Amino acid sequence: MDARCTKALWVCWDLVKLAPSTGWLIMCCFAIPSYSAIGWVTPVVCAVFSSILAICATYDIFLFLSPTVYTLIGGDDAKTNLTQRRAKCKAAVASLFFVASALMCVVFLVVAYTVIAPEEKDQPCDGECEDCEEDRNCKAWVRDVEKKHDVVAICPPTKGSAKTDATFSCLADGWWMLVTSLIGGVWLVAAYCIVRKAGRGADGARDGGATELV
Repeated sequence: MDARCTKALWVCWDLVKLAPSTGWLIMCCFAIPSYSAIGWVTPVVCAVFSSILAICATYDIFLFLSPTVYTLIGGDDAKTNLTQRRAKCKAAVASLFFVASALMCVVFLVVAYTVIAPEEKDQPCDGECEDCEEDRNCKAWVRDVEKKHDVVAICPPTKGSAKTDATFSCLADGWWMLVTSLIGGVWLVAAYCIVRKAGRGADGARDGGATELV
C-alpha cells in the first residue's frame, strides 16, 4: 500500500471519529428553529445544551485526536500540545456534561412514562389534538394534567396556535437526551484518550530531559 492510500485511510478514520458529534450538532441546528416554531420550550433548551456539548466534543476530537485531518487543513501542531492538568480539566468538563445529559434523560423518561402516559388514556380524540373539535389542541386535557401533576412543568406543552398533535415534550426530551448522552459518552472516551496522550507527552519530555542531563 503506497503512502497516498495510507494517508487516505487515516483521513477516513479521523472523519469517522468526528462524525457522531458533528452529525448531532447539525441535527441540533435544524431542531432549534423547528421546536421554537411550535413553542416547545424544553426541547429548545435540550437542543441548545446538546449543541454546546457537540461543539466541545467536536473541537477536542478534531484538535487532539484527528491529526491527519488537522494537519491536512494546515493546523498548528503547537496547539495540540496539552499539559496533563489541562487534559484532566477537559475530562472533568466532559464528565459533567455526560452526567447532566444522563440525568436529564432519566428524569424526562420517568415523567413521560409514569406520569404523562397514564393520563393519555383520557386524552380526547385519541390524541389527535390539532383537529379535535371536542377539545381544540387538547387544551382542557393539558390544563387538567398540569393541575394534577406539577412535575410536568419541566416539559410544558406546545403553544396553543401550533399546528401539531404534540402536547407535553417529556418523551421527546428523554429520547433526545439519550442520544446526547451517547455523544457525551463518545466525548468522555475521547477525553480519556487525550489525558493518556498528554501523559505520554509528559513522560517523553521527562525522558528527553534526563537524556540531555546524561
